[in-house]
Amino acid sequence: MTAETSALDQAARQMATALGKIGDAATAGPPGQVEEVPVRELFLELLVVGLANLYGKVPLASTLFERSMLKAVTGHLPDAESSKLMIRTDDWIRLEGLIRGQEGQKAYSLSLQSLAVLSTETPDGSIGRLMERACDCYVRQVHTPELRQATRRLAAVFLNMMAHS
Repeated sequence: MTAETSALDQAARQMATALGKIGDAATAGPPGQVEEVPVRELFLELLVVGLANLYGKVPLASTLFERSMLKAVTGHLPDAESSKLMIRTDDWIRLEGLIRGQEGQKAYSLSLQSLAVLSTETPDGSIGRLMERACDCYVRQVHTPELRQATRRLAAVFLNMMAHS
């Protein structure tokens, strides 16, 4: 558990540092040139923005992704690939039990286990709150390569915590 906590604290610190460098939308410049990112890493970013979107709306159900989130993460991909990645990510998150779907709708809420892990406190705030702050940067189109890397790392730690809980 201490190794997991240490990894979480390190990931949270990295995220807080990346968020701190961005500041507010008025002082932040547009994101830099888009780097080639493997699909697995884009999946981790989509995981964070989707969970952050739901975390901010607990206990209400909502869509997993908003268009602006998808565009921020996958905007450099052709539309067909972007749609396929979004659908596969949505399916994976649902099938792994991270979220619960509302009967007959494309509206979701967090599972109890996901909510518990997202509510885990770090010295820099809860995991869910850090994800919300990152998601806000994506939506405002002020994400940096450092933030994207921190987002992926926090997603990996989140998945590790879910696997061990």
